[in-house]
Amino acid sequence: MDNRSSIRIVEEYMEKLSERSKSSMHTERNTKPFITISRETGAGGFDFANKLLDRINSIKPEEKWALFDKNILEKVMEDYEMPRELERFMPERKIPEFQTVLEQLFGLHPSEHKLIHRISMTIYHLAYLGNIILVGRGANIITAGLKHGLHLRLIEPLDRRVAYSAEYFNIDRGAALKFIETEDRNRKEYIKKYYSKNIDDGHLYSIIINFGRVEKDAAIKSLSKLISKMC
Repeated sequence: MDNRSSIRIVEEYMEKLSERSKSSMHTERNTKPFITISRETGAGGFDFANKLLDRINSIKPEEKWALFDKNILEKVMEDYEMPRELERFMPERKIPEFQTVLEQLFGLHPSEHKLIHRISMTIYHLAYLGNIILVGRGANIITAGLKHGLHLRLIEPLDRRVAYSAEYFNIDRGAALKFIETEDRNRKEYIKKYYSKNIDDGHLYSIIINFGRVEKDAAIKSLSKLISKMC
């Protein structure tokens, strides 16, 4: 098993990129902005990233942006020619240690560290190309060494997040609360285990948006203006 952290693996990759940076193509690509989004479950509803994407593309249609959220796994599968069955082993949560050991022992899927390595590499590649919104999976940490990144953290009062989740998934408030608590815990453990960071550490982000204080549409409008100046 590869005992290096995902961050160290990415740092080594960045060093290799630096050695190959004689090509002007690499220099040009690294000037384009990108956005990472980390969020409390339900903060800003479940359409914030899509609405931000639409707004950015409406301002500068010639600079087409893309969004990677759950579909980041599809990109990983494509980049590394991995069978789609492995997608179930790549959630944004901690995989039980005993389960992981057994599955690796019997060759059911690549090592846990190899999967995280591949996710990290794909996220880094996408951010390096620019004009991309990356949601979750420690993207802000993976890309911290790149310039022109805008790292967002979305938060909102729990009662509002419960209401959004209940409506979005058509479940009762009790089930919505349980869902939020589970998702938030899994995300926190994922970042802690694989990147040794606290997801709530404000120093990891460029901007923290509290939707209990700011309207979503106003935030999207302000962010899109900021991005247009970075392009």
